[in-house]
Amino acid sequence: MNNDPSIDDLEDLIQQVLEADTENLHELAKIAGLDLSQDFAGANLSSTNLTGLDLHHANFQETNLSHADLSHADLSHANLSHADLSHADLSHANLSHADLSHADLSHANLEHPNLKGANLTDANLKDANLKEPLVNVVGTDA
Repeated sequence: MNNDPSIDDLEDLIQQVLEADTENLHELAKIAGLDLSQDFAGANLSSTNLTGLDLHHANFQETNLSHADLSHADLSHANLSHADLSHADLSHANLSHADLSHADLSHANLEHPNLKGANLTDANLKDANLKEPLVNVVGTDA
């Protein structure tokens, strides 16, 4: 085993996360000493399953969430500006008051989302499935 304490600490931390009796991202982030409101900005979370998670106020600015499953997730008040959400499943997601400005939502599944108060200024919605959204959004003519 390596005598470098930082490597040993990292190995212990990884083991704690792997052995945690939870799939809750907030709890796993806490174990890892991460903060959802700061530490996931710019991350690559493509194809990640985040179904039904409580991600309100999370900072996913410039994060790659392409092909991610965010169905039924609570993303209220989240910062998703400049995020890549192309081909993401956002069906039934709570995006109320979320910042989706400049986000790539092309080909995203947006069936029945809550978009009340969401900022979609300059968002790319090309070929997105917008079936029955709850709307009152900023930055659109809706």
